Amino acid sequence: MEPLAISSLVFIIFVLDKRSLGLQTDFGILRCFVSFFLGVLTVRIVDRLPAKPGPAVQGVLQFAAMIASIALVSVAETNPAATFLAPVTFAIFLGSLLAFPDALLVPRMLVAGPLVWLGKRSYSIYMVHALVVLLAEYFVRAVGAGRIAALDSVWAGLPATLNLVVSLAAVLAVSHFTYLYIEIPGGRFMRNVLGSRRDFARSPAPSARLTN
Repeated sequence: MEPLAISSLVFIIFVLDKRSLGLQTDFGILRCFVSFFLGVLTVRIVDRLPAKPGPAVQGVLQFAAMIASIALVSVAETNPAATFLAPVTFAIFLGSLLAFPDALLVPRMLVAGPLVWLGKRSYSIYMVHALVVLLAEYFVRAVGAGRIAALDSVWAGLPATLNLVVSLAAVLAVSHFTYLYIEIPGGRFMRNVLGSRRDFARSPAPSARLTN
């Protein structure tokens, strides 16, 4: 599995000569190989950790990994090559959460109400956001360049800001309903269908603190 992740990344960089990891229809499956199998490797490493440092050290490591992940996302737009570091950076952060579920600060931050709300709907957000962005793009085209320029003359950047705010609100609203009326019923249906199988069972929570 690990060689497949490494070879996929090498193929993307040196054979396809891509300038970022933002592949979609152009060999996007290779990007999936990199992320998926690196995730498998991360779980294996976490399972084999010989010992854990104290809670304070765990907290520092987790916080540093979280800041690195945020920084990478922040610079990815202006520095596309930074996206090649994304799988490793995110794997380290997620691995630290798996390895140190009782560390100081970060686990407590992640159980905050708004983040839990977003986390539950994260898959729905992932599934609907592209459609909402596409519809927003069509709406902007329908409004026309003249009206957009008029808004921009009132306040520079106002059209882009409005588009971002409205699109984000629409994504959250639509994903909320898809979560309630598609994702939850779909999961319940699959559990009813597969629940009798011995190889199908819910994964236990990694830490009781994270479930409270």
